[in-house]
Amino acid sequence: MRVRVKVNTQAAIKLGREPRGEEHVEVDLQKLTPEQLEELAHTEQDGSGSSRTGDTLYLPGGEATEEAVASYLSEKAATRRQDEEAHRLKVEKTIVEFLTMKQEEFNMKVFFTNADYEAVADPRLAERMQARNAWEAEQAAEKEAEQRRLEVLRAEVERKADEENARRADEAAAWIAEHGSERLKLAHQGGYKCTRLYLQERVALELGADWGVDTADRADWEEKVNPSLEALQMVRDLPEGYEGEVVWLTEGTQRDEYGFLPCEALKVRLPYSRHVALRAM
Repeated sequence: MRVRVKVNTQAAIKLGREPRGEEHVEVDLQKLTPEQLEELAHTEQDGSGSSRTGDTLYLPGGEATEEAVASYLSEKAATRRQDEEAHRLKVEKTIVEFLTMKQEEFNMKVFFTNADYEAVADPRLAERMQARNAWEAEQAAEKEAEQRRLEVLRAEVERKADEENARRADEAAAWIAEHGSERLKLAHQGGYKCTRLYLQERVALELGADWGVDTADRADWEEKVNPSLEALQMVRDLPEGYEGEVVWLTEGTQRDEYGFLPCEALKVRLPYSRHVALRAM
């Protein structure tokens, strides 16, 4: 799912990253928590799966990455929980004050005769119980409404994910028919799973043979400080539709019994897949 974001200009400059205004970040919905999905749903989406104008996520950091979006959604969810907790405490305080007032009124009856006391005690206790029961009923109704809202939200997120998967499958079929190798075409026509082969061939054709695709989600990286001129120029010259960044690659896409040597690399989020393409410098 593509999300429209805008990073903090000063933070981007400090990281040596040229601010680009609004950018799109590919977000894997399966990796988000229910709270993050709930916050993401507040940003209405149009039919193409991209955030509409006015629904841009303003990230406080300088990087437009999936991790930055997830962190932003977590912070928004935490703020929302704090607001809800503050509201709950306010309601609870009001109820306590109400019951305290009723208790004080009830205590005044100790000055009455025993007959008067008995006549007043039961109605006062009944009022307190009535107020408590009303509050509990209100809380139960709010909880039920919230559960229904989350179910609707979850169904909507799943529907959009299914639509995006179907769109990507149609796009892959069209690309394979036009550009795929004979092996890839035969595998696709035969109904075999060939996502890795498709991505490798497409990336090799559109980015270059020295790029790899992390289909196993094995690679890992960190922020790259002081990137090289060559890497920055390659990011700038990426083909239309591709957005990338320079990173410090700490784990490669393949397992190596001799260990992996960290290095500067380019990372590109593929617009037609949830995976990333990587190129060591």
